[in-house]
Amino acid sequence: MESSEQYYSRTWETASQAYGELGFYKWCIERIPNGTHILEIGTGIGIATLALLEAAFIVSSLEENLYNFEKAKKRLSDSGKNVNFLPSIKTARQYFGENNLIKSNFIIDWGEVVNTIKYDTVICWFVGVHQTAHENHDMIKLGYNKRDFGHYRELIYDRIFQVISLKLPVGGVISLVERVGALTSEQMAEEIKLFDNDYDLGAYGLKIEKIEQLAIGDMSLLPGIKMVAVKGGALSIEEEKREAILISYTIIKYRVI
Repeated sequence: MESSEQYYSRTWETASQAYGELGFYKWCIERIPNGTHILEIGTGIGIATLALLEAAFIVSSLEENLYNFEKAKKRLSDSGKNVNFLPSIKTARQYFGENNLIKSNFIIDWGEVVNTIKYDTVICWFVGVHQTAHENHDMIKLGYNKRDFGHYRELIYDRIFQVISLKLPVGGVISLVERVGALTSEQMAEEIKLFDNDYDLGAYGLKIEKIEQLAIGDMSLLPGIKMVAVKGGALSIEEEKREAILISYTIIKYRVI
């Protein structure tokens, strides 16, 4: 019987391949304004990771899904890129190299991440979650008790802003990309204020430098895993309003706290 991790990996693989063919990852990479050492939170099957390596970034990537990890490992191995493959973040200090793919649950392992990985840019694109994550007792102890996608994403963002950002140098970048329901220009302007207030970015020496969007049309027509738009009440693709965009937040570390 297929587990939820296997199901997620299989359906995400189809979606991720389509995202690559549609140029979504290229668009995401073009949103990164500067930096050399990238911490990628969520490898997926490694398509974005490989694209980052081909763009001459130095990448340390974290993936908690074993099936995704193995697919990404094969993709990066086949590419001929020089990448270290590490079975856990706890082994990373001893065997850490320039480019690294690490089997790690970021929400749980953030302390080791901060103490191990060098980064001046943090990216987190297209957050997803599988059902097995809802049963992880370590995550539940950390506050993951609503057992829904939105809360999972918020936990990741909270860890990025509250902890991971502390190690960012001034001028360092956090790049976040989500799939959301289509927004007007007025709603985009309001989104900057809401996002800033929701996560209290200024308290961590962070500010949104820019927010950009890319129209992707009807989300229900995209192949692979059926994602939802997360703004305005976590719009389901089964609902009538299906027009969606990619929304990119470029967040800058502007002062030490």
